[in-house]
Amino acid sequence: MDSGQLDELGRIKERESMNIQEVMDTELLTVAPEITLREAAQRMSGRNVGAALLLDAAIGSYLGIIFSAACSTPSQRATTLMSGA
Repeated sequence: MDSGQLDELGRIKERESMNIQEVMDTELLTVAPEITLREAAQRMSGRNVGAALLLDAAIGSYLGIIFSAACSTPSQRATTLMSGA
């Protein structure tokens, strides 16, 4: 193994021993059900996250979660592909 591979192996071992609290984000990205998947994907990309919580402000409740991988049909609304809570 060369030094680059050893460095990468060290980083992998370090990540394996980390707990979730060390890498979690407490500022959650929320999106409204009315926005398009394109808009949701842009917001996720802008925050460098792979998911957003779908929040219905009218009822003050989370409806589900949308993942960036689901945003391949940009004209659809976020509610059409969310995972239900």
